[in-house]
Amino acid sequence: MGSPILETHSVEELADLYGDYITSGMSQREYCRDKGFSRSSLRRRIRAYEELLGKRLGRVGVPEKDEFEIETELHDEVADLDEIKDKRKREFSRKHKAKDARKLISCKVNIDGPIGILHMGDNHVDDPGTDLAMLERHVELIQDTEGLFGANVGDMANHWVGRLARLHAHQTTTEAETWRLVEWIITSVDWLYLIGGNHDLWVGNGDPIKWMVRGQSGVYEAHGARIQLRFPNGANVIVNARHDWPGHSMWNSAHGPSRAIQRGVTDHIVIAGHKHVSGYQILKNPLSGRISHALRVGSYKIYDEYADALGLSDSRISSSVLTIIDPYKDDTDPGMINVFHDVETGVEFLNFLRAKHAGDF
Repeated sequence: MGSPILETHSVEELADLYGDYITSGMSQREYCRDKGFSRSSLRRRIRAYEELLGKRLGRVGVPEKDEFEIETELHDEVADLDEIKDKRKREFSRKHKAKDARKLISCKVNIDGPIGILHMGDNHVDDPGTDLAMLERHVELIQDTEGLFGANVGDMANHWVGRLARLHAHQTTTEAETWRLVEWIITSVDWLYLIGGNHDLWVGNGDPIKWMVRGQSGVYEAHGARIQLRFPNGANVIVNARHDWPGHSMWNSAHGPSRAIQRGVTDHIVIAGHKHVSGYQILKNPLSGRISHALRVGSYKIYDEYADALGLSDSRISSSVLTIIDPYKDDTDPGMINVFHDVETGVEFLNFLRAKHAGDF
């Protein structure tokens, strides 16, 4: 019966192994420890080499004849080193391509003239303190207004986990009902961007939102997305949205996004949610003259037991923010981007700008 070793190793490999073993001057135990395989594995390889040569070989530390031998090759369940390394290289290559593509996501705007982006704050659709009627009105505005794009900074629902699971006692919406509400908000709008917030990511790797948005035009990204809007006239505007930007200041509720701009993020709109407060700061890059807008948008969760327990003040100005972009103005012009916390008034202004651009008056 031929050795299974001969099916996986060439005569050159076996000859090299035998020669290396003989010239090493090591005992069998020492040699196997040095090379990282078992004594029985060394013996099987030498016996396979003998079978090829048709004779017995003298060798140090290996008996001329074993009292018994295992004929079945017991394959290792763990992949060999080369397979592991190849797998790791493929994984890194895939991750590198994915991360590199997301450094700046290109988005072609297919309509001419000014546009608006309604950046919704944290939805928390299943919370008893959430103003669902306001959320419905804003969804309808996006659906009915030409040139108005929907966007969302994250936390579609509570999804309480761990020690916070006790907070389910404060809401009557079941988890099944929660997902029905989430599906409604996700599928009602063709989102320019959707950010997975910390509450969204608590559901684990099997995120249902990924499946809900798979047919949509925009992007759904955990934590944040940086999107370059490319307009038909050649203008480019970059929106850099995260669920949160690091940094906190008692003096400036927009400190996180503002800090990012002052530390080198030169994008036109830098926005976050997460903290359920409103904040806005407009900044100018002294070298390029570009004007950047640092925004923190509030939440549709108007009444918050957690905030009450901590004695946090109500710093929410609005649950969403409307940014109106006129691509025919330069990014050094303060009129290129206008910010409205009053969404209905902002929509009226967008309609006016689009009608003016179309030459309707």
